[in-house]
Amino acid sequence: MKMTVQSHATAAVLLSVIATISVSSACTNEPPVACVSPGFQCVAPGGRIQFDGTSSYDPDGYIADWMWSYPSSAYNVTRTDWSRFGCNIDTPGSYYFDLYVTDNEGSGSADGGRANVVSVQTIQYYDPDPNLGWSSVGALYVALGTTVTFRALPWPTGSYWPSGVPVWGGTSGASGTGGTTSVQFNTLSTSLTDYKTVTVTCGGTLVVNVVVYELYPYWEFFDDFEGRARNRCGLQEYAELAYMTDPDGLSNLPIAWKKLSGVGSLNGTSYYAEHTAGSVSLRCEVTSGPSAGIGTTYNWSVVAPSGASMTRVRPNNVWHIYSWASAGIALYYWLGPTDVSFSALDFGEGSCPATNVTGDYVTYPPGNHAQNGPVGICGGDVVNGCRVSPEDHAWEWAQF
Repeated sequence: MKMTVQSHATAAVLLSVIATISVSSACTNEPPVACVSPGFQCVAPGGRIQFDGTSSYDPDGYIADWMWSYPSSAYNVTRTDWSRFGCNIDTPGSYYFDLYVTDNEGSGSADGGRANVVSVQTIQYYDPDPNLGWSSVGALYVALGTTVTFRALPWPTGSYWPSGVPVWGGTSGASGTGGTTSVQFNTLSTSLTDYKTVTVTCGGTLVVNVVVYELYPYWEFFDDFEGRARNRCGLQEYAELAYMTDPDGLSNLPIAWKKLSGVGSLNGTSYYAEHTAGSVSLRCEVTSGPSAGIGTTYNWSVVAPSGASMTRVRPNNVWHIYSWASAGIALYYWLGPTDVSFSALDFGEGSCPATNVTGDYVTYPPGNHAQNGPVGICGGDVVNGCRVSPEDHAWEWAQF
């Protein structure tokens, strides 16, 4: 009997525990899980914003209610089966969208997504200088023939460009869609206000004004006589190097002359041929900005005097020097070649012995003819060459 009583008591305790477990399990509810995709998206102004909440679920029941929270500027709002949401927004910015779900037991949870309505923030161009890279720009000066790559940065920061935007255009011939475009500027500006524009549009339009110029290097020799060679110069000649642009009026452009190789020296825009004949290579080049590296190279020759000639100062210029039988003549020395100048040089005669002519005739003065000079050299003459100045006098006399 004693064992039976104990068995009944144990059974009662077990039934009580089972009942407690059953009641407790019936009162436990797992909340639903809200899921929104995509978590982030970018659209152009007026583009369609769409979120999908169909992945939301309830682990121990079903979702009884769906509720979307969205900006007041949204329009054309749709809620397909309430699990999918769509709308349009015109104003660029960053917007948040939330989905609240409630299950059949009254529990709820939330998830959300963000949509950026994208506009153009700024335009940049790519600078050939690797230390500069992309640089913001509103106006550019580019040499004819330059190819420039532009890119548009989106706003809000961190956005990506949706398909089909931004749209490139302008009088430069820029075209296409997407974040970048490249333009070759092959049409010269006719004035400083004849802009070849680059435009980019998405939620507004930004413009880059581009002046396209052509570079015309030139130089002036110190002795720049009519008909002289333009790519040759004499020893110790100077040349001032410069440039013009079309359209004119451009100043402070990043343009410089460079000596690439050869004889002579370059100081800023002044070239000095120095004392050694040879060749020299000079270049006028854009040094920075989108046209960096564009320019023209010129090869010159630096020449030494290659010969000399003499002419009378005046026709029939012969005269008696002394009361004895005598005659004199005034001469000019000319240095060639005739198409360059040696005006920076000095000229001197070497000494030579006197010459017996016939019998008592001797070259004046008796004895040696002394060195003459150094004397200056006048400017160039494309017909005769460079003239030694002053004139040289020679005479002879006879004694009986």
